[in-house]
Amino acid sequence: MNGKAGALGYLILRTTRNRIAKQASRLRNPRYVFALLFGIGYLYLTFFRRAAAMPASTGSFITAMHGAALTFLAFLTVAITWLFGRTSGALAFLPAEVHYLFPGPLSRRQLLVYRMVRSQLVLLLNALIWTLLLRRFGLTLSAPMRFFAAWAGFSVLSLHQLGTALVLAPPARGARRIAGWVARGLAAAGVVALLVGVAPLYLKRGELDITSAMELLGQAVASPPISTVLAPFHLIVAPLLATSVGGWLAALAAVIGIIALHVVWILSMHVEFADLAVTASAKRAERLATMRAARSGGAIVKPRIGKSTRQWLPLAPVGHPAIAIAWKNTMSLIRGMGTRTIVMIVALVVPFVVMSRTMGASGGGEDKLVGVIPYLMILAITLLTGPRMLRNDLRQDLLRLSTLKTFPMTGSALVAGEILSPTLVLTALQSLVVALCYLTVPAVPAAMRDAGVPMAVLVLVPFAFLAWNGVNTIIQNGLTLMFPSWVRLGSDSGGVEAMGQNLLVTFGSMFALLLSLLLPVGAAVAMVVFTRLAIGSSALAPSIAAGTVVGILLLLGEIVAMVGIFGRTFDRMDPTSIS
Repeated sequence: MNGKAGALGYLILRTTRNRIAKQASRLRNPRYVFALLFGIGYLYLTFFRRAAAMPASTGSFITAMHGAALTFLAFLTVAITWLFGRTSGALAFLPAEVHYLFPGPLSRRQLLVYRMVRSQLVLLLNALIWTLLLRRFGLTLSAPMRFFAAWAGFSVLSLHQLGTALVLAPPARGARRIAGWVARGLAAAGVVALLVGVAPLYLKRGELDITSAMELLGQAVASPPISTVLAPFHLIVAPLLATSVGGWLAALAAVIGIIALHVVWILSMHVEFADLAVTASAKRAERLATMRAARSGGAIVKPRIGKSTRQWLPLAPVGHPAIAIAWKNTMSLIRGMGTRTIVMIVALVVPFVVMSRTMGASGGGEDKLVGVIPYLMILAITLLTGPRMLRNDLRQDLLRLSTLKTFPMTGSALVAGEILSPTLVLTALQSLVVALCYLTVPAVPAAMRDAGVPMAVLVLVPFAFLAWNGVNTIIQNGLTLMFPSWVRLGSDSGGVEAMGQNLLVTFGSMFALLLSLLLPVGAAVAMVVFTRLAIGSSALAPSIAAGTVVGILLLLGEIVAMVGIFGRTFDRMDPTSIS
């Protein structure tokens, strides 16, 4: 036993050491060092220099608010684990571990102990990250106390997921089957209790302002049935909310006891999980490959044997080659999203719609326009970060530069096709947000009529989005062509240095975007002033429409010019310059 434990311990330590050594070997690259220092500087300014003291009353309110949120997240994690069986990752091993450890002379219990100890590496890293994040949220604990509290909470959730996976492992018979049904029933009852607790608040949504709604929500969380459901999960986050060393020690001791009970529970179950672990490991490897492809804007398409796929977006056999590139990137994006991503998008959009109607349902006059705030938030995020996040363009394809060079098309046509897909996708999304805002917030059409704004101005909005997204996207792709070593291509690993490198590219693209907006914005303002003086009308809408048209045309002209410039840059690139 001691020899086996020593071998497994050596495997964990050696694997960790090799991973750290691999990351440290990058320090030989000056670009890596510069990006790492920039990332560390950003973390320092974000989590240390800017951490200002706050009044005691404000700090206690923020602590209570985040404590309730963390408690709810803990409950939601456990409920989803039981109700939907999201436990496959708990029994997943690395492919090499499956290949060498499972056929070896190791018992089921030894493999479980190895899995629990191995998972601590990820939990310690997550605890370190949350130690930095929680500094910003009004917690009074010192950094070591926050670290151990976060580690204990993550350990409980990780062990609970592992235990749940063993309980639900097929074939579930006898006590395990009964325990599974009881746990699922309790999880479902907890979800129903939460809905019942917030139902009165939802029914009164038209009578409340934001302050009153938040007060009632706090009362609902602190009262049955919500408080009863969340009470066990409050124990997990209690060490983070402690205000004294004695309170922290008592709360942490309780969580350590919960961890010990979970370990006993897991090791006491006699479940043959080898086949399930092999399947889970294969699925985990597939998920990681899919995530790496998604980070680069690509997709892994699973073949469907015996099934035909409907070509709802067909590609004509003849046409401009740029359309073929745009079609390829769009299909890559769609296939990479999947049903789960679409459901998540809908689940995020629906609360925004409900929130906007709730925020604008009370009050009168201009107060009803507060309902547009959620839509403005979505627009701001997609306009500023959309071209950075949507990477189905040259940031995906440049790793295959030698293949791109063989295409029978000019560099300008290829660059135009590469930027077309993300530009159109973002424009469609933003136009949909504006349409939802117009249809779901009644105060918006009324305000437009009162201000004398014609519908023609609203029609110009998608074209403005198109020009903005086009300029922003061509800048991202231009930086990729000009500085391919500084832009993340494909599925590079993350880390502080990757964050620093992304920040450098982000600042550079923002500076280039500001420069590209100087002429269109200046010309648009000049056109507004000129038309106001020429028409002499008190109505501002025609002048704004004229200025918007001028700005859009100039932005489109800049896009055409940059496509030509970066197309020639692509033509001069050596296929061996990208590795």
